[in-house]
Amino acid sequence: MDTYKQIQQLDSLVSTINNLLADSTVAEWHSAVLFEAKSAFSQIQQKAVISLKENLLDRMIEQLADVEREIHLSLEPPLNSLCRLVEENNLSPDLKSQLLIQVGKTYDILGQWNQALDIFTKSLDFCTDGTVYRAEIIKYLGHIKSKLREYSSATKLYLDSLAIYTTLQNKHEIGNIYLCQGYNDFEQGNYGQAEDYYQLALKLATAEEDNQLIADCNNNLGIMATVKGVLDDAITYYQKAISGYESIGDIPGRATTYHNQAMLKVDMENWKDAGESYQRALEYAQQAGNLELMGLIQLNRAELAIKLYDYTMAKACCDHALAVFGRLSSHTRVAEAYKFLGRVASQQKRWDEAKNLFEISVQINYAAQNPLGIAETRYEYGLMYLSQGLKDNAKQQFTQALKLFDKLGASLDMHKVKAELEKLEEGKEDKASKLKRIVRIQRG
Repeated sequence: MDTYKQIQQLDSLVSTINNLLADSTVAEWHSAVLFEAKSAFSQIQQKAVISLKENLLDRMIEQLADVEREIHLSLEPPLNSLCRLVEENNLSPDLKSQLLIQVGKTYDILGQWNQALDIFTKSLDFCTDGTVYRAEIIKYLGHIKSKLREYSSATKLYLDSLAIYTTLQNKHEIGNIYLCQGYNDFEQGNYGQAEDYYQLALKLATAEEDNQLIADCNNNLGIMATVKGVLDDAITYYQKAISGYESIGDIPGRATTYHNQAMLKVDMENWKDAGESYQRALEYAQQAGNLELMGLIQLNRAELAIKLYDYTMAKACCDHALAVFGRLSSHTRVAEAYKFLGRVASQQKRWDEAKNLFEISVQINYAAQNPLGIAETRYEYGLMYLSQGLKDNAKQQFTQALKLFDKLGASLDMHKVKAELEKLEEGKEDKASKLKRIVRIQRG
């Protein structure tokens, strides 16, 4: 979880809770409960702003554990007090459910998903059937289930929420649910179904002239086009998303989309545009205070450095990324960092080290149930064996990668793996034809 993003979101949540209670009979009692938390947030924000302005990623990483501890300690008393407030005071059901939604969101931001699940479930007891509050709670339950990789449960919850929003004719939230369903399918590797949901959301958003939703849809469709290998479409989607985010002043959206576009430019071997897009992404990520995205940008800049044979820079970027994602417990990103370190070791012909790094990446991806990560690492593993001249080992890795890419519908990745397998087969044919010629000469 991105701590500096937490700071911004948590401060907003505290203000929301204060506003909800402003006109209630317990406002005086409640303001005293949250006073210490507000003071703590102020101090934490100052630390964050100083680090961001100085652009010191290492310092931010070092501070992360202390800041997380401060956030948890400052929030524990008010969160417990809010739960008691809901249980012990004669508040309206709507106010109780709204307060518990804020508590649940707070636990979600902190990455305490089981606590969030309990709070959201409890809040349903105070919610009238068919209300927007009930739809919102069910939607957040779907988010938590998806994060816990309980995808079937998430799907059912999203459908239940969608039914309420449809009855209420809340078009913006209907579109958001489509995006949530698409993301849930994307995480499972169901790319075709994910794209269908994204297109549904875009159609609705366009009809409603919902610029935020349109930009989000274009960004997600850009990712889908990249996975499918339709690169011109991907560029178009990303450009539309960037323009949309600029029109509404969405800095985090611009950071994410520039980052996605940079990765695409790397695949197209357009190094100059890739570097510029990464730089724009990093600038916006710093403005947004998004440490997680900064780590991701460093990770993917490592790939660009590898392609430019700058192995010192590549390793430094990977080390930064590992420090960030290790702290954030982002296992798939940690696996990706090990994959890139494996590529660096392989290109420097440190074969044993590369093999160990690729194995670590594969095992972490298996544990995280990330088939795309496994396939990508198998492909790199195969390239390493090919560089060593171990063609049978390379073929084994390429074959495993191809099966996974095929299952995921990742056509661009399938194409590059097939190309390597075809080269291996052509090599065998060339060798066979040479042997035949040698035999003929000997017979003659």
